[in-house]
Amino acid sequence: RSADSGLPNVVIDALRLVVVAGGERVMRKLRLVDLAPGMLLDEALLTRRGACLVPAGREVTPTLLLRLRSIAADVKLIEPFRVQVLV
Repeated sequence: RSADSGLPNVVIDALRLVVVAGGERVMRKLRLVDLAPGMLLDEALLTRRGACLVPAGREVTPTLLLRLRSIAADVKLIEPFRVQVLV
């Protein structure tokens, strides 16, 4: 335990990795290859045939990113697309 806070050191270490809420988000246009976890989709991800794969407002998670990359060869996305990035 940390002598100052009374919390276990593992908790203190984990808290150091937390991003403080309230950071500014900026809009970027990216391709799938540049997409990363933590980004917010500013517009829906659509196929060239018009099918919506992921709605606007969804946060990119590692699982979502893995799934999108696994189907990218078979499904043609409209790229680039807008995302919000925390700065």
